[in-house]
Amino acid sequence: MGVRFVHTADVHLDAPLSHLSLSPSRLAQRRAEYRETVARIFRLAQEKAAHLILIAGDWFEHELVQKSTIAYLRELCAMVAPIRVFVAPGNHDPALPDSYYRTVDWPENVHVFGGEWETVYLPELDCAVHGYGFDRYAVTEPVVRAFANPVPEARHHIMVVHASLAQSEHAGEHDPYLPVTVEELAATGVDYVALGHIHKGQKIPHPAEPSRVLAAYPGSPEGLGWKEQGVRTVLYGELTERGVKLETLPISCRAYVVRDVDVSGCETPEAVLERVRRQIKGENPESLLRLRLVGLVNPALSVETGWLRERLADAFFAVDVVSDVRPAYDVQQYAQEPTVIGGFVREALRRIDEAPDEREKRLWTDALHAVLDLHAYGRLVERG
Repeated sequence: MGVRFVHTADVHLDAPLSHLSLSPSRLAQRRAEYRETVARIFRLAQEKAAHLILIAGDWFEHELVQKSTIAYLRELCAMVAPIRVFVAPGNHDPALPDSYYRTVDWPENVHVFGGEWETVYLPELDCAVHGYGFDRYAVTEPVVRAFANPVPEARHHIMVVHASLAQSEHAGEHDPYLPVTVEELAATGVDYVALGHIHKGQKIPHPAEPSRVLAAYPGSPEGLGWKEQGVRTVLYGELTERGVKLETLPISCRAYVVRDVDVSGCETPEAVLERVRRQIKGENPESLLRLRLVGLVNPALSVETGWLRERLADAFFAVDVVSDVRPAYDVQQYAQEPTVIGGFVREALRRIDEAPDEREKRLWTDALHAVLDLHAYGRLVERG
């Protein structure tokens, strides 16, 4: 008999969402959408007749989660019984003594892993579910190395853990909590590792059998910021003696969208606004939309991103405007001048050309434009 499961992580319920400029009513609506996404995940488990729901950490924000949210989660867990729900707390929802994981009675079909390796054997599935949960905010030890399987005779083995996999494409974007390598995961002998912590979905092949999936990150099921664009997903899996088969399914309520708008040649804020409006026609008004202004503009043009945001606010559920425009200075002309300014421009261009990384290049580019602003206008020009 195979084991059917739904795997999710990194919902971050009741996160502050401070990056969004929303009215109180829309902020409340957006928070409710994260709860609705969890409900969608649980309904999906029912539709798929799943045996297990695996939640690999950061289900909610420990310091911010509301009691009403916890009550909602308890109701969802009870609703899906007899589906078993396994939770491995992460660094944002550690199972501290005052955690709702510890102070609330969860339905009988819920198991929350603690700060030691635990195994729950399910005889009806001949499946062992192994898990480790954060019991503090920062777990920096490679605890997977300490795993010992107490029921190796079980037919199926699933591990649930919130961890930073060294081989993940996006490991550098997150704190390296509970570090682990794919070789260490393979050494556990389990059939599938349900991971959390990295917000980008990724399937990790077994090092000895590249055609076989050993572990996976489902990614955040609902976007949490401008880096988490597009439709977000959850994993549905079927584990048999032939291995695990995973299906990535869309689940999010609303999408983050980032669009570049070239405003080159615009001479006034009104012209910028008109250019933006023309270029974003057709965008979904229900999106969380960020507009990034790019291009070369009149050096004297001040791009007021706050003013633009106010003019566009009613067109989308949420809108943000950032400016990455560059002043249209003829730097090569300046570089030919036998003056102090010309000398600085030549040095700045050399530093930009030889910059070891984007940060250094941006630093010198900004410095170049600031000096030319002061030279041309006697002040710095605000460009967003």
